Formats: sequence, C-alpha cells, structure tokens
Amino acid sequence: MSRFARIRWVWGGSWLLLGVLVWGCSSGGPGPGKPPQRPRGPQSHSGLQARFRKIVSQLETLGAVVLVEQGVPVEVDAGSEGVSSDQLPTVLRLLKQLDTLRRVYLTGQPVNAQHLSLLKGLPKLESLNLDATEVSDADLEVLAQFPALQVVTLRGTQVTPQGVARLRKQVPELLITYSAPSVSEFDELAK
Repeated sequence: MSRFARIRWVWGGSWLLLGVLVWGCSSGGPGPGKPPQRPRGPQSHSGLQARFRKIVSQLETLGAVVLVEQGVPVEVDAGSEGVSSDQLPTVLRLLKQLDTLRRVYLTGQPVNAQHLSLLKGLPKLESLNLDATEVSDADLEVLAQFPALQVVTLRGTQVTPQGVARLRKQVPELLITYSAPSVSEFDELAK
C-alpha cells in the first residue's frame, strides 16, 4: 500500500497551524517473522547462477517462493499456503542443495526432527520460521546443530516453555520467538 501525505497550512489570525493528514500509514510489511508477500509460481530470475536454475525452477513448480539476490537464492517460503504437505520432503531435499539460503519459512507444514535434519547442513541459514508446525520439544535438539542459525520462530507449535528453555541453554545466542499455544490450539493439534 502506498503512502500518501498532504500538508495543509491554515492561517487564522495570529495562529499558524500545520496539519498533516496521512492515509495508508501501515508499513506495508508482512509483520515480524512472516515472509514478504511475493507472487507464487515460476518467476524470471535474471542473473540466477546456472547451478541454481534447475533447483529454483523445481521449488517454484512445487509452490515455493524463492527470493534471489545477486544471482543466488537467499530465501524460500515453503509454507503450507503454497507447498502441499505431501511435497514437503521433496522440497526439503531441494532446499538442502541451496547452500546460499539465509532464511526459510515452513509455516503451517507438518515439520518434525527428521525434516529439520535435512536442513541442518545449510552453512548460511540464519533464520528459520516454524510457526504453526508440528515441531515439539524433542525436535528442538536438531536446531542446536545448525551452524549459522540466529533466529527461530516457534509460535503455535507443540513446543513447551521447558523445551524453549533447554534450547536457550544449548544455544544462548539464538533469538527464539515463541508463544505457547492456547488450549484450543492444543486440541486442534491433537486431532
């Protein structure tokens, strides 16, 4: 959403009033921990290095959104809005080949430790969004093995405060965004 501002000067006797009216002041951003909205489906990535072309094309065909900067893929949104859960293992095997990735969004996917193990070898992965996934306390052990991980988002998961505390103890420099699920969310997860 574009921002529009209008400045109006009002002269009233000895008073000078400056009024600023602003429409559409929202930042237009997606909010914390959420990927920017990008079009889904195959994109034209001019300048994409040849070694990544086939992988990026396959990811986009499966519904993932790939952000390319300076010829290399740096971000992938493989959340449930675009990638079906039955395609998740295939997508993760493809992601494992993208050694330039810095951010991965798996929001809403049925992610567990086995899935996370496929990503732990990514040398530059700094941010991992696991919101609304099936990640539990036991699955968090894998995150301690990610070499460059700086931020993990765990809202709406099966993770408990005790699991978060153990992960913080294992990786004190890791920024963890977490909120405990409500009772109704636990009921939904149990179904």
